[in-house]
Amino acid sequence: MAASSDAPKIYVTALDSELDRARLERNNLTPGTYTIVEGVKPSEVPDAVKEKFAKGRALETRQLGLMAAMSAHVKAWEQIIADGNPPAVILESDAKKVRSLPTELPNDGITILGGNLRTKATSDVSKDKEVF
Repeated sequence: MAASSDAPKIYVTALDSELDRARLERNNLTPGTYTIVEGVKPSEVPDAVKEKFAKGRALETRQLGLMAAMSAHVKAWEQIIADGNPPAVILESDAKKVRSLPTELPNDGITILGGNLRTKATSDVSKDKEVF
């Protein structure tokens, strides 16, 4: 697997709110070193996304929150493509920095650093959303 020698560009999904601005300040992200991608509120989840989620529980508050987060990540992917597809890392505003970001990432796929995903590769990541 080939690796890119360019440092990854950081994209952060965040709502335009005091809470998310405070989270960004607390998480040691230097202003100007990342691109903010506007988050999606549960009330703003596109109908096309709602239609694709499992029926039944799809409109419960928790499910709407998950759909909103997923929609924000899709917006980040679209921004990465618009920026010429640079090596990139997508973070959420409440991600906690527990170690340095990798200086090289594979350039032929998606690398998952952690978060709410639980795989063998991310099993050492705590449930407190410490992702890198």
